[in-house]
Amino acid sequence: MEEKDLFDLFREESENLVEQPQAETWQRLEKRLVTSRKRRQKREPVPTHWRVVAATILVILIAGVVSWIVAREHEAILRGQKQFAALQFLQGKWSASGGKMGDSLVFEAQDSTILRGVKTLKFKDILVGNDTFLIQQKGKNTFFNYKNQPYILKYTDYQTFTFLASDGSNVRLRKSIEGRFTLSFDEGVIFLYKKM
Repeated sequence: MEEKDLFDLFREESENLVEQPQAETWQRLEKRLVTSRKRRQKREPVPTHWRVVAATILVILIAGVVSWIVAREHEAILRGQKQFAALQFLQGKWSASGGKMGDSLVFEAQDSTILRGVKTLKFKDILVGNDTFLIQQKGKNTFFNYKNQPYILKYTDYQTFTFLASDGSNVRLRKSIEGRFTLSFDEGVIFLYKKM
Protein backbone atom coordinates (compact mmCIF):
# COMPACT_ATOMS: atom_id res chain seq x y z
CA MET A 1 0.00 0.00 0.00
CA GLU A 2 1.22 3.30 -1.03
CA GLU A 3 1.76 5.96 1.62
CA LYS A 4 -0.70 8.77 1.23
CA ASP A 5 -0.18 12.33 2.14
CA LEU A 6 -2.20 13.54 5.12
CA PHE A 7 -3.83 16.20 3.02
CA ASP A 8 -4.85 13.71 0.41
CA LEU A 9 -6.51 11.64 3.07
CA PHE A 10 -8.50 14.60 4.26
CA ARG A 11 -9.49 15.49 0.73
CA GLU A 12 -10.75 11.99 -0.01
CA GLU A 13 -12.63 11.61 3.23
CA SER A 14 -14.13 15.11 3.17
CA GLU A 15 -16.98 13.95 0.98
CA ASN A 16 -18.10 11.57 3.73
CA LEU A 17 -18.02 14.37 6.34
CA VAL A 18 -20.78 16.50 4.79
CA GLU A 19 -23.79 16.54 7.05
CA GLN A 20 -27.18 18.02 6.28
CA PRO A 21 -28.74 20.15 9.06
CA GLN A 22 -32.26 19.39 10.14
CA ALA A 23 -35.19 21.53 8.92
CA GLU A 24 -35.71 22.94 12.42
CA THR A 25 -32.12 24.27 12.47
CA TRP A 26 -32.65 26.02 9.11
CA GLN A 27 -35.79 27.72 10.44
CA ARG A 28 -33.95 29.02 13.53
CA LEU A 29 -31.11 30.31 11.37
CA GLU A 30 -33.55 32.09 9.04
CA LYS A 31 -35.29 33.72 12.05
CA ARG A 32 -31.96 34.99 13.30
CA LEU A 33 -31.06 36.43 9.93
CA VAL A 34 -34.43 38.20 9.61
CA THR A 35 -34.09 39.66 13.12
CA SER A 36 -30.55 40.91 12.47
CA ARG A 37 -31.66 42.53 9.17
CA LYS A 38 -34.46 44.36 11.00
CA ARG A 39 -32.00 45.62 13.62
CA ARG A 40 -29.62 46.82 10.93
CA GLN A 41 -32.46 48.63 9.15
CA LYS A 42 -33.40 50.38 12.39
CA ARG A 43 -29.83 51.54 12.93
CA GLU A 44 -29.40 53.07 9.51
CA PRO A 45 -27.62 56.42 9.63
CA VAL A 46 -29.67 59.60 9.51
CA PRO A 47 -30.06 60.71 5.90
CA THR A 48 -27.86 63.62 4.86
CA HIS A 49 -30.74 66.03 4.24
CA TRP A 50 -31.85 65.70 7.89
CA ARG A 51 -28.34 66.50 9.02
CA VAL A 52 -28.37 69.62 6.87
CA VAL A 53 -31.73 70.67 8.33
CA ALA A 54 -30.44 70.12 11.90
CA ALA A 55 -27.24 72.09 11.19
CA THR A 56 -29.27 74.94 9.66
CA ILE A 57 -31.56 75.10 12.70
CA LEU A 58 -28.55 75.12 15.01
CA VAL A 59 -26.92 77.99 13.07
CA ILE A 60 -30.17 79.98 13.15
CA LEU A 61 -30.51 79.44 16.92
CA ILE A 62 -26.93 80.54 17.57
CA ALA A 63 -27.37 83.61 15.35
CA GLY A 64 -30.59 84.47 17.18
CA VAL A 65 -28.99 84.23 20.62
CA VAL A 66 -25.98 86.31 19.54
CA SER A 67 -28.17 89.01 17.98
CA TRP A 68 -30.35 89.09 21.13
CA ILE A 69 -27.26 89.60 23.33
CA VAL A 70 -25.89 92.33 21.04
CA ALA A 71 -29.28 94.09 20.88
CA ARG A 72 -29.59 93.95 24.67
CA GLU A 73 -26.10 95.43 25.12
CA HIS A 74 -26.86 98.12 22.53
CA GLU A 75 -30.12 98.93 24.30
CA ALA A 76 -28.26 99.31 27.62
CA ILE A 77 -25.75 101.69 26.00
CA LEU A 78 -28.58 103.78 24.53
CA ARG A 79 -30.33 103.90 27.91
CA GLY A 80 -27.06 105.08 29.52
CA GLN A 81 -26.65 107.77 26.85
CA LYS A 82 -30.21 108.99 27.43
CA GLN A 83 -29.59 109.20 31.17
CA PHE A 84 -26.38 111.13 30.59
CA ALA A 85 -28.20 113.44 28.16
CA ALA A 86 -30.86 114.06 30.83
CA LEU A 87 -28.10 115.35 33.13
CA GLN A 88 -27.23 118.13 30.66
CA PHE A 89 -29.59 120.41 32.60
CA LEU A 90 -26.66 120.87 35.03
CA GLN A 91 -24.66 122.89 32.50
CA GLY A 92 -24.33 126.49 33.52
CA LYS A 93 -23.76 128.57 36.66
CA TRP A 94 -25.55 127.83 39.90
CA SER A 95 -25.54 129.50 43.28
CA ALA A 96 -26.53 128.15 46.68
CA SER A 97 -29.90 129.45 47.80
CA GLY A 98 -29.54 128.52 51.46
CA GLY A 99 -28.06 131.81 52.56
CA LYS A 100 -24.50 130.78 51.70
CA MET A 101 -23.15 133.88 50.08
CA GLY A 102 -20.41 133.11 47.60
CA ASP A 103 -21.22 129.39 47.25
CA SER A 104 -21.32 128.73 43.50
CA LEU A 105 -21.19 125.71 41.22
CA VAL A 106 -20.35 125.75 37.54
CA PHE A 107 -20.98 122.70 35.33
CA GLU A 108 -19.39 122.63 31.89
CA ALA A 109 -19.23 119.96 29.19
CA GLN A 110 -15.65 118.77 28.66
CA ASP A 111 -16.68 116.65 25.66
CA SER A 112 -19.73 114.62 24.65
CA THR A 113 -19.22 112.18 27.54
CA ILE A 114 -17.96 114.34 30.44
CA LEU A 115 -19.59 117.05 32.55
CA ARG A 116 -17.24 118.80 34.96
CA GLY A 117 -18.53 120.74 37.91
CA VAL A 118 -16.49 123.05 40.09
CA LYS A 119 -17.94 124.13 43.43
CA THR A 120 -16.35 127.27 44.86
CA LEU A 121 -16.94 128.64 48.34
CA LYS A 122 -15.86 132.21 48.94
CA PHE A 123 -16.18 134.40 52.00
CA LYS A 124 -15.84 138.12 51.21
CA ASP A 125 -13.94 137.33 47.99
CA ILE A 126 -11.54 135.00 49.82
CA LEU A 127 -11.44 131.42 48.52
CA VAL A 128 -12.43 129.07 51.33
CA GLY A 129 -12.99 125.78 49.46
CA ASN A 130 -12.90 124.29 46.00
CA ASP A 131 -14.47 120.92 45.07
CA THR A 132 -14.66 119.17 41.71
CA PHE A 133 -17.49 116.92 40.48
CA LEU A 134 -17.14 114.82 37.36
CA ILE A 135 -20.06 113.12 35.63
CA GLN A 136 -18.89 110.76 32.91
CA GLN A 137 -20.54 108.40 30.43
CA LYS A 138 -18.58 105.15 29.92
CA GLY A 139 -20.34 102.65 27.66
CA LYS A 140 -23.67 101.82 29.25
CA ASN A 141 -22.83 103.38 32.65
CA THR A 142 -22.84 106.93 33.94
CA PHE A 143 -20.44 107.73 36.78
CA PHE A 144 -20.41 110.54 39.32
CA ASN A 145 -16.89 111.08 40.67
CA TYR A 146 -16.35 113.13 43.80
CA LYS A 147 -13.21 113.15 45.97
CA ASN A 148 -11.80 110.10 44.11
CA GLN A 149 -14.94 108.10 44.92
CA PRO A 150 -16.79 106.77 41.84
CA TYR A 151 -20.57 106.46 42.12
CA ILE A 152 -22.47 104.63 39.38
CA LEU A 153 -25.94 105.73 38.25
CA LYS A 154 -28.32 103.00 39.43
CA TYR A 155 -31.78 104.53 39.67
CA THR A 156 -33.34 107.28 37.68
CA ASP A 157 -36.83 108.62 37.34
CA TYR A 158 -38.21 111.79 35.85
CA GLN A 159 -36.52 114.13 38.33
CA THR A 160 -34.07 112.15 40.48
CA PHE A 161 -30.73 110.54 39.65
CA THR A 162 -29.34 108.16 42.30
CA PHE A 163 -25.67 107.19 42.13
CA LEU A 164 -24.32 104.35 44.30
CA ALA A 165 -20.74 103.68 45.40
CA SER A 166 -19.26 100.24 45.97
CA ASP A 167 -19.36 100.86 49.75
CA GLY A 168 -23.15 101.39 49.59
CA SER A 169 -23.12 105.18 50.01
CA ASN A 170 -25.08 107.25 47.55
CA VAL A 171 -25.37 110.65 45.92
CA ARG A 172 -28.66 112.06 44.64
CA LEU A 173 -29.20 114.78 42.08
CA ARG A 174 -32.77 116.01 42.15
CA LYS A 175 -33.99 118.42 39.52
CA SER A 176 -36.85 120.64 40.53
CA ILE A 177 -38.88 123.29 38.76
CA GLU A 178 -37.92 126.95 38.48
CA GLY A 179 -34.25 126.25 37.66
CA ARG A 180 -33.28 124.59 40.92
CA PHE A 181 -31.65 121.32 41.90
CA THR A 182 -30.39 119.63 45.04
CA LEU A 183 -27.21 117.66 45.47
CA SER A 184 -27.46 115.36 48.48
CA PHE A 185 -24.98 112.93 49.97
CA ASP A 186 -25.60 109.83 52.04
CA GLU A 187 -24.09 111.51 55.09
CA GLY A 188 -26.99 113.97 55.10
CA VAL A 189 -25.19 116.84 53.39
CA ILE A 190 -27.60 118.65 51.05
CA PHE A 191 -26.82 121.52 48.73
CA LEU A 192 -29.68 123.44 47.12
CA TYR A 193 -28.76 125.40 44.01
CA LYS A 194 -30.60 127.83 41.78
CA LYS A 195 -29.67 128.89 38.26
CA MET A 196 -27.74 132.16 38.06
